[in-house]
Amino acid sequence: MWHGWPRPSRATLQEADALTLAFLDTDDGPRQYFDATRQPVLERVTLPDEAADPGRAERLMRTDLQTPSTRAGSLWPDTC
Repeated sequence: MWHGWPRPSRATLQEADALTLAFLDTDDGPRQYFDATRQPVLERVTLPDEAADPGRAERLMRTDLQTPSTRAGSLWPDTC
């Protein structure tokens, strides 16, 4: 199942410039720019014990969603 979709998914992520958009507060006001270091990366997680704990994948995803990202220069540092 994993074999077919990573390549087109990576291509889509690379083409979506908005995912690398960063903001910076300057003396002249907010500025935005593309930051290639913010390019999302696909991560493969193997859950060999999923039969013993079917909720593990969901807990891992929820933890990931609740983990703040670090965004240097963010205009909204308290919300990231």
